[in-house]
Amino acid sequence: MMRRGLLSLAFLLILGVPASAQENWQAYDFFNLTGGLNDTFDPTAIAPNEASALQNVVFSTSGGIAKRAGYGRLTASSLGSSVVFTGLGFYSQADGDRFLVALTSNGATDQVYKMDYGSGTSGPDGTWDDVSASLSLSFADDELADFATAQDTLYIAYGDGTRSLLKYTGSGDATELTSLPDATMVEFHKRILWLAGRSDARSRIDFSNLDDAETFTATDFILVETDDNQVITGLKSALNCLYVFKTNSIWRICGADRDNLTLEQMVTGIGAASNQAIATINNQFLFVTSQGDVAVYDGGITVQIVSSKIEGTLGSLNYQRFTKAIAVAFDDGTGDEDYYVSLSSGGSGTHDTVLVFDSFHRAWTRFSGLNVAAMAVYEIGSRQRGIAFGDYGGLLYRYPYLNSDDGSAIDSYYQSGHLRLDIPTQKTFRMLQAILQQESSTYTVSLEYRLDFAGAGTVTALSLAGSGALWDTAVWDSAVWADVSTSIRPVSIVGGTADFLQWRISNDGASQPYLLRGIRLWASPTGRVGGSN
Repeated sequence: MMRRGLLSLAFLLILGVPASAQENWQAYDFFNLTGGLNDTFDPTAIAPNEASALQNVVFSTSGGIAKRAGYGRLTASSLGSSVVFTGLGFYSQADGDRFLVALTSNGATDQVYKMDYGSGTSGPDGTWDDVSASLSLSFADDELADFATAQDTLYIAYGDGTRSLLKYTGSGDATELTSLPDATMVEFHKRILWLAGRSDARSRIDFSNLDDAETFTATDFILVETDDNQVITGLKSALNCLYVFKTNSIWRICGADRDNLTLEQMVTGIGAASNQAIATINNQFLFVTSQGDVAVYDGGITVQIVSSKIEGTLGSLNYQRFTKAIAVAFDDGTGDEDYYVSLSSGGSGTHDTVLVFDSFHRAWTRFSGLNVAAMAVYEIGSRQRGIAFGDYGGLLYRYPYLNSDDGSAIDSYYQSGHLRLDIPTQKTFRMLQAILQQESSTYTVSLEYRLDFAGAGTVTALSLAGSGALWDTAVWDSAVWADVSTSIRPVSIVGGTADFLQWRISNDGASQPYLLRGIRLWASPTGRVGGSN
């Protein structure tokens, strides 16, 4: 939020500002920077707390922005440079045993792997064990797997709709359930196993006997409309019903057994693009729509598009691959779950962009540098959670982890809109101050400002070292002061008479975190009408 006020005489004297200028200086504070990305509106029209461009930043609950965390390897070596993860699941049994389970595509040697956990509160042991020795698997890199745990058994749907379920019990090899209907989607709901996505019946849902996940009666199926130019694209259990997403509609099946199941259409005109990109946060569904948006659905009749401010970003992505989108709901420790969705940039045949919807601030940020082919929320060790993701080169990673991407730099930036302030005339921009969290003396961030849509701006490197002084011992004439955790860095604006100013904070180093608590901007009115003839 932008706030305005006159600086005190004493404060301006400390900064060395001439007395004749003191009364005209006005201060504008930007300490709520959590409006998120807005690349749909013109940069002159976005809110003061929104960014016209950003990358690899996250929002703090107090209103600041920080460089995102890095990721590190969960496996020391690759499964193979041509190995692509097509599915990743966290499998937990009632007795406490835990596993990571993955499907990988590698030409003629597609496989199922499991990874054990160490004893006690230890996390995954970092070693994949092949559990597909008895299977003959065949699927493409983009034929994504779906996982469901029923009665302590993991069931896996995969392939193109012509494949039977796979089953893994935590010991021995995975097996194929050839007597069950083919499926690409599987869900366990109300003690029944539900299947959808079979190639010969794309609007059909098969369901098992109650408390018997592997027994299917031939007449036990539901047709969710037919010949409506739609197919089932999602199957999710929530809010005491089974929700069925189609290409352009949403349905739900309620009831507890075959004798009282009811099907009703809830929404028409909008549906899901990808089953793997549907997540539940705060009893609401978030999903990528078939129209290329991201929506929130309340489980009733209300669907809200939440991506209207990132149309510029969505428009730059590979729309044809939205059907391959994957997502998870993950709480990074701030107390709220966020929606992480992996997509492909324009022209790319693999996922290289992660968009994050912060459900607390209801704001978007964008991550680059993560090539997420498959991902799952998993237990790190002692019940703490993280995101595990597999890439397109046989490696498995964990996020968040330290402050670099497997040792590589993270290119992070946040750019404001073109600020007009509330001065109706041309103004003279005097000074910027960045209020930063203290870090190492070797860390820096770059603060850039641009006047009136200039193609290039003025860049100043700001140290993240602390002053080493408390308020009662600060050296005022250095123009840098702080408490033990905050550093305030001023930047004088040269030739600052203009109508608009844009600022940008950035860091592209490895292992260089930063937290920007806010920006303060000083300006004074000139009384002249701005613009050029």
